Formats: sequence, C-alpha cells, structure tokens
Amino acid sequence: MSQRLDGAAIDMPAGPSEVLVIADSGATPDFVASDLLSQAEHGPDSQVILLTPDADMAHQVAEAVERQLAELPRAETARQALSASRLIVTKDLAQCVEISNQYGPEHLIIQTRNARELVDSITSAGSVFLVTGHRNRQVITPPAPTTFCRLTVTPPPVPASGWQISRSV
Repeated sequence: MSQRLDGAAIDMPAGPSEVLVIADSGATPDFVASDLLSQAEHGPDSQVILLTPDADMAHQVAEAVERQLAELPRAETARQALSASRLIVTKDLAQCVEISNQYGPEHLIIQTRNARELVDSITSAGSVFLVTGHRNRQVITPPAPTTFCRLTVTPPPVPASGWQISRSV
C-alpha cells in the first residue's frame, strides 16, 4: 500500500460522509429528515442533500429536521454539517437524477413512488437505497442493480467525495 495518491492502494482515502436523498410527494418527511440527520451527525464535514421536485416536501423536511435536531444527542455536530448542506427543489425527478449522477454521492437514497424505475438511471453512487411503501428499504451496491439484499446487511465501505466516479466496485 502506498501513501501517495498515484501509488498502489487497496482502498480510497477516508473522508467525510455524505448522503443525497431524492424524494417526491410520496415520501414521508420525517423519514427523509432522519436519513439526512443520520449522515449529518457523523461529523461536521459531512454533507447531506435533498433533491425534490416538490417545494412543499422540501419545506416539510426542513421542519422535520429542526424538530429532530432538538432531540439528537449529537445535534451540534449535525448542525455544523447542515450548514454546508442543501435542500434543492428541482423541476422534475429527471433533473434530480441528473444532479445526483453529476454529484456522485457516497450514499443515495431514493424515496419516490417509482424508486425501482429511477434506479436504472443512476450511473454514479457508492450505494443506492430504495425506500417504498412502509419504510421497506432495500440496498443495491452498483454496478449490479439487480442484486438486492436487506439493509440489515452492512454494505462494504463505499467511495465518498466523488471518488466513486474514478473507482468502481
């Protein structure tokens, strides 16, 4: 193993945690907020992003984040991470996917009515989680989007900070 970026390596450099959530009006705002906060509390340099074509959803998630922050033991850490994070209202779900693919998040969570249809358009993410119905969560580790396993199985470490674009599993 080399300490140099251009040398031999068995893993990518460790860095901040990040999650990007794509949600439509069918998502549950409290669940979206929980997903965002679960990464934000990892450290002040973590980044969380919500992409949604629904302005009302963005507003409801922002309110849920504030409510949940009040009860979070690591609220100050999460608050610091949230200061560099974003809730973005897009024109449609296609634009959400486009932005997500350009960003290439470490963790991508799709909480939409058509999550299974959207996953085929994802080209850049460390891990992809689909949330449909009553919080039934499935995980896909690209590049094999047809292989599903329960979330209770811990996925392998995944690239962050854009490294998944240059390092594929």
